Amino acid sequence: MITGTVCKAVVRINGPYGVQIRNVFHARIKTAFEVEDVEEALADWEDYLVDFYTPLLGRLGAGTTVVDAVLYQCGECTQGEFEPDIELGIVPIDIESEDTGEVFPMQVAVVLTATTARLKSRGRKFLGPIPEALAAGGYLIGSFLIEMADVLAVYIGDFGVEALNWEPGIWSYATTRGQPSPECPTFRPFVGGFVRNLCGTWRRRKPGVGA
Repeated sequence: MITGTVCKAVVRINGPYGVQIRNVFHARIKTAFEVEDVEEALADWEDYLVDFYTPLLGRLGAGTTVVDAVLYQCGECTQGEFEPDIELGIVPIDIESEDTGEVFPMQVAVVLTATTARLKSRGRKFLGPIPEALAAGGYLIGSFLIEMADVLAVYIGDFGVEALNWEPGIWSYATTRGQPSPECPTFRPFVGGFVRNLCGTWRRRKPGVGA
């Protein structure tokens, strides 16, 4: 896998009451690096995602299990013509929440925001459900907010088992004058980020409804 290759991991999470949750991550192989083979890519992503979700062991609502992720190599795009994504394999995670307390409604979430060099192009991760003990009056408690800052650092930081081969970021269709056609996305690596102290909400979808 050569420099510039972008991969996408779709994390599969089983929430309380049979709710299915998905988190999507993107990262690109950095300049002057190559990833030897698919097995190395899977190992790199496993290390990254386990580091991301492990601090959430006692911080997600009871009955929540981060099962695994499906890793894809994103298809190339030329003048709006996309090649299909290539499924590379399954990344095991298998992290189950250790919390046993009451949980906020399913739409309540912690919001991690990752910034790029373009002000309006940002990545976001919505993490939940949240135990009621970790927020009060709509605000995350201080100790939990500090823990989520550590999770944010993993989210935006370069990763890899043998070397820091990968840089996380987003696929962005936003362009400026003189840049590639908006019909094809641009990969924008993360340059920073922040955690909201306010509880956020995420969109819920019904099967067969919405995009």
